[in-house]
Amino acid sequence: MNKGLITCMFINLVHPVLDDSQGDGERITPFLGTWKGRSITKRSGVYGSTLSEADTVAVLDINDQGQVVQDISSTSDVKNVTTNVHWVGEMSKNLVTFAEGYQMTLLPGGMYMGCPCDVAKSVAELKSFHLEFCWTETRTHI
Repeated sequence: MNKGLITCMFINLVHPVLDDSQGDGERITPFLGTWKGRSITKRSGVYGSTLSEADTVAVLDINDQGQVVQDISSTSDVKNVTTNVHWVGEMSKNLVTFAEGYQMTLLPGGMYMGCPCDVAKSVAELKSFHLEFCWTETRTHI
């Protein structure tokens, strides 16, 4: 687990410096729209790990006030429970900060890294937190 975390952090810190040809405002463009598919969540910790899958619909848009709006709906396989999340955030260069305390760093090439705004607080209080590294991928059929 530590190896993956270090790799993600390395990409987050180094990759944007290597490719500054894409404007900050354009980095969100690959994520805008409606995305439907399967989400696979791997959780790991001191006492083991779990894997869960869900049918997921994610909508990311920019409203008339220039705010980033994210709506996610996931229905789990096992218990058939649907969870809906609605967040509104502000974009500053390549960083989207949601009022709910979550942030996304937009990276070149349709990638982003998301985490709580105050990871240090979670670590200091020994609380778990969500850290994700995502990328866009399209599939075409020949």
